[in-house]
Amino acid sequence: MNHQIFLSIIIPCFNVKTTIRQTVASVLRQSCADFEIILVDDGSTDGSSCILEKLTLQDKRIKLIQKFNEGVSSARNTGLLNASGEYVLFLDGDDTISSNLIEEIKGAIVQSHQYDLLLYGFDYEKWKHKSIRYTPYTTSNYIRDYLLNKLHLHISSFVARRGFIEANHISFNEQTFYSEDREYIVSCLNKTSDIAIITKALFRYRYNRASAMHVQDYTTKRSTSLDAMERVYKSLKSSSVEDSALASLKMTIILHWRLCFKSSHYDNILYEKLEQYSKKYLYKTNSILPLSPVSLVALVLGYLYRFRLLFKIILSI
Repeated sequence: MNHQIFLSIIIPCFNVKTTIRQTVASVLRQSCADFEIILVDDGSTDGSSCILEKLTLQDKRIKLIQKFNEGVSSARNTGLLNASGEYVLFLDGDDTISSNLIEEIKGAIVQSHQYDLLLYGFDYEKWKHKSIRYTPYTTSNYIRDYLLNKLHLHISSFVARRGFIEANHISFNEQTFYSEDREYIVSCLNKTSDIAIITKALFRYRYNRASAMHVQDYTTKRSTSLDAMERVYKSLKSSSVEDSALASLKMTIILHWRLCFKSSHYDNILYEKLEQYSKKYLYKTNSILPLSPVSLVALVLGYLYRFRLLFKIILSI
């Protein structure tokens, strides 16, 4: 490898004072030293900024960028613009990586071949001391399996070659606050077949009830997930995975209806937006092949949307 820095680890930080030390510590424990940590302080208000400044004094490989709060997509793009590593990894400020992550990635890069993407397994810790392990696998169609929730990927369960990202102008949509990572992953998978698989779990994702992902009210920011998944569907139209993209979009709409029905916050504008998406896509028929819970539920509940009362009763359970 010609670059002094092998891996840039970009960590967007917004109000992470209780977890960021552990996250950074997991990176500093790496068995290989040729990495940099880019902390992007996205306008934290909980005292995180002071902690981040102290962390930069611990190790010269830690860089700190402070900016106004514009969301995780903007923070990740800012980190990417300032990265100098051969590969990049996006890591959230409440998750951790294994101490041998870089070593394993280097081991998978054989005969000086620089893969565009290297996927690895991860542990999803939803309950304390209990976790589910997801392991990637080689498949003839990564996008299809990912959209149908057969292949489980997380924004932090793969590294991407920086030159590949820059050459294909892949970035996060800064107007999107939910499903921005899903759109980014599909964009990466859609631009290459040069993918390596590492079957070991090298990342730990911790369920955080206080995070943006688990906000229960249906908000304008939450609805940007619809826009992201519509862009995914449009980018895959007329391709071999168009039907899977439609099923995934329909599932997103259905899940938004469920959140809307259960939300204590009711907004006529958001309700009308959901109606427009539903009339445009839920009336479309998706195939259940390849068979998966996503394709099947999307087909059945997409049809039941025609019977609004029944549709609402089922999703309100």
